[in-house]
Amino acid sequence: MNKIQVSYSPYRQAFRDEKAAQKSNIAVSKEMVKLEVSPNLVIVGLFVGILALGGLYLMNFNKNSTKGYILKRMEISRQELKDQADLNTLYMAKVKSMNGIIESGRIDHMRKPSKVDYMTGDNVIAKAN
Repeated sequence: MNKIQVSYSPYRQAFRDEKAAQKSNIAVSKEMVKLEVSPNLVIVGLFVGILALGGLYLMNFNKNSTKGYILKRMEISRQELKDQADLNTLYMAKVKSMNGIIESGRIDHMRKPSKVDYMTGDNVIAKAN
């Protein structure tokens, strides 16, 4: 009796051979995509990295120097405002001083009280009629 081999077929064998050939082509193509790093490529990469870091350093330096300039201008402005406040305080003190009140003539229109009653206790209060 002849046995028929179910797993063997000329068509199947051709299909298997074709798949094996494709696998070997893929393996060869993977070897061809190999990346090699040459010394020139490393030097160029380092040069580009140095340029990028230098640019970042210059941007940061410019930012800090601008902050210093703005800070100096604000300090000058603060000093000018402080001088103006001191002048205003001086003018207010002059107006409130006794000599200023006497010279202004406002004291001439004041009258003296006829009788002054003082109360003693926790708080001293004066009452004028």
